[in-house]
Amino acid sequence: MELVVYSLNNCYYSEGACKYLDDLKKIYRKISINNNDKSYYKKKNNMNSFPQIFLENKTKNIKIKIGGFDDLK
Repeated sequence: MELVVYSLNNCYYSEGACKYLDDLKKIYRKISINNNDKSYYKKKNNMNSFPQIFLENKTKNIKIKIGGFDDLK
């Protein structure tokens, strides 16, 4: 399983989640989202806010929703 953070560019909470994980020395994959693609990822991940944090296993097609920054903490 891989921790994946869909991080909206220039978003306070997205930046906070990545800093939190960096401070804990956690390994994660960051997917940077720009404002033009924001609507696509909201619909794709069925979430209205950022960051969008998941545990994913692409080979087994598993995606477990963690939530946002507060849920991560």
